[in-house]
Amino acid sequence: MSHFKVAVISKSPDQVKTLLAPYQENNGEDCPREFLEFFEVEGEYLEKYQNETATMVKTPDGHLISPRDEELRVPGTFGYGKDTHMLPDGYENVEVKLSHLYQMRRKAPPFRAGDIRRLPRKEV
Repeated sequence: MSHFKVAVISKSPDQVKTLLAPYQENNGEDCPREFLEFFEVEGEYLEKYQNETATMVKTPDGHLISPRDEELRVPGTFGYGKDTHMLPDGYENVEVKLSHLYQMRRKAPPFRAGDIRRLPRKEV
């Protein structure tokens, strides 16, 4: 809740902490256990990681870039939408396994605030 403004109406100021406890972000690892619930999702996400794909754009020189890469931006447009990016001649949409994309991202250099997120060019 630290990024939201919250008004808490209570009969006394002493109740505020108790009323907010279920919404605690657990930043200090002191969230009451009755408000914690574990969901086992590793198997589900591992299957997605190994089997699902994402659409990428293969450049004429064989590199992969995001379909929203600035290289593909329609001049004079901004943001993201159906008409903001186009596929030039020689470029093609390809499906790439998520496991391959995540491996590419792990090899990407760290970036600072304000940097544009871009995958390293890699031949496929």
